[in-house]
Amino acid sequence: MRGAAVVIACLLATVLVPTDAVPATAAQAVTLATPKVKTHGTVFTGRAPTGVKVRITRRTDHGWVRIAVTRADRRGHFRVRAKSPSSTWRVRAVAGRLTSPVRVVKPVVADPPPTTDPTDPTDPTTDPTSDPTTDPTTDPTSTPTTPAAPPSDACGVRPAKSDGSFWSCTFNDEFDGTTLDASKWSIGKSSYSGMTTGNKDCYVDDAQTVFLKDGDLVLNARRNLSAFKCATPTGGFSATSTGATVTSRGKFSQAYGRFEFRAKFPDMAGAPGAHSALWMYPPTLTYGPWPASGEIDVAEWFSARPANVYPSVHYTGENTALSTGYNCPVTGRSTSFHTYAVEWSPTVMKFYYDDKLCYSHSWTPTNLTGSQPFDKPFSLVMTQAWGYLWNAPTAATPSSAPLVVDWVRAWQ
Repeated sequence: MRGAAVVIACLLATVLVPTDAVPATAAQAVTLATPKVKTHGTVFTGRAPTGVKVRITRRTDHGWVRIAVTRADRRGHFRVRAKSPSSTWRVRAVAGRLTSPVRVVKPVVADPPPTTDPTDPTDPTTDPTSDPTTDPTTDPTSTPTTPAAPPSDACGVRPAKSDGSFWSCTFNDEFDGTTLDASKWSIGKSSYSGMTTGNKDCYVDDAQTVFLKDGDLVLNARRNLSAFKCATPTGGFSATSTGATVTSRGKFSQAYGRFEFRAKFPDMAGAPGAHSALWMYPPTLTYGPWPASGEIDVAEWFSARPANVYPSVHYTGENTALSTGYNCPVTGRSTSFHTYAVEWSPTVMKFYYDDKLCYSHSWTPTNLTGSQPFDKPFSLVMTQAWGYLWNAPTAATPSSAPLVVDWVRAWQ
């Protein structure tokens, strides 16, 4: 997070305070109709509370894993397609803490080859010149095959690597339930860390700023508040706006691998002022304060330029014309859900938006060698704040800016 990151990043090196619970929503039924299985895919339909995220999960040796996700429409109906099984599946629909009864899905049995007439001269299988050792229609051992489904684990279907192998899940949060998982995340507070932004936002932990809703994490920055004192370890300052940030520091960090967020940015109706970031930062500043120990911005977004989302790699000596991907638009609106990922190796960062490579970067830091500073574990961070300078709020800027996160995953 260039600019805001200068203030936020070094202060996140301190330990943050876990979240408090937020009220649960009223329980409603979730149903799953008999899945319709075809060779080209399986369709899952059912009912769930209006607007709620619905996950279709199947039972594996690793527990329940997700195979598809959608949302219930305003009438409470959902419909989603997934790959067809190559073996018998036990599946269910999950919406928050609600689950449907289990359904059994069996693979499609391929139709047998058509029967042929041995007296029909147009039948190639009666051609005396045909070679039964090479003609599959006469090979009695030849049977139709169904391509094997990709393997799954705790993160769901495992993404494929460039060498044909698959990534293995190391971290996953679907944000189900009503309380942020304190074993995975801590909420940043100015009162503890002293962090703020260029807009002088106060980072707080309350039920209007950081909360779970309908299976999503919401980070909601607020403005135009009555002036209040934002407490900090050094005294405090007067603020009229709040920011929201959570980090996995002290709970999860990893060097190298694939890291992915599925999120939608605030709908600001074209007004400037909102600044969102899905990023990574080292819990230990081995090579010195920002930017010496590095920063990875998987997706950074500014409401003054809503069409683009920016991946960046920050370090001492970077050429800013090369260390940020300036041409990474998303298909459709950035205020709709998209997936933002980085694949981090010892030599290159590759950024994928909706599974399409949009930017890659190999770093050349000052006074460091090899893979440094990106040879140490980094933690996951998500931040929603207000912008400043060219992205400062105006009179047209809404009073709240919710960054909504569907899930976060990491693989090795």
